[in-house]
Amino acid sequence: MIFLSIITIFFIHYVYAEVYGIEYTENDLGIKFDVQPPWNFTSNSENNKFCDNEVKCLITLDNTLENQLNTITVLAERGKEFETKCQCDSLINYVQFDYNRTYSSINDFSLIGDNETNLNGDKPAWQMEYTNSNNNKSINHLILWTISNGMFYKISYHGNTNIYPTYLHSAKELIKNIQFFVPIKDSEIHSNKKLPSFITTNNTKEQIKKQPSFMMDTKESKDSPP
Repeated sequence: MIFLSIITIFFIHYVYAEVYGIEYTENDLGIKFDVQPPWNFTSNSENNKFCDNEVKCLITLDNTLENQLNTITVLAERGKEFETKCQCDSLINYVQFDYNRTYSSINDFSLIGDNETNLNGDKPAWQMEYTNSNNNKSINHLILWTISNGMFYKISYHGNTNIYPTYLHSAKELIKNIQFFVPIKDSEIHSNKKLPSFITTNNTKEQIKKQPSFMMDTKESKDSPP
């Protein structure tokens, strides 16, 4: 009876994973998404040689049904060193920076197209599709850039040209449903940060009027005398 129960539980878990996917969360990187077949993790942030404390981290998902190149990657970056190099004040600045450092020197780079888009409904992003070759094999690439909570993300789908279209829809579904949140470490630091009393005190309307303009909301600032 116990053996049958274990088999039943395993079967239910397998069917659920096949239909709904397995939820995967990277607390330190501030992302969460569902992983469904044929995609499976090759590497995540734990014990990953592509992750460091700065933060720079590369997560890789491989297609379990193909022996050819067919992968999804998520690159997350932030930190003083990156900010110094990038000097990115907007999404388009980040896109231009990463294009110049990564793609502008590819000799056989052939652009298919690029445009603005959204991830998970309302997260602004920019996407680009291009082809190049590797070891005499033509490869297609879909690249999406976005910024959330001070983290810079580049999400990519790569595949040999002959199988790239087959899994493009599946890859896009996984990517567009990625959820972004404040990384846990940042959230803890913010919640533990001690603030001065004049920030945390509940001010009366009269007290708020006496505050400097940068402490007021836009409406009150406009209504206040110069």
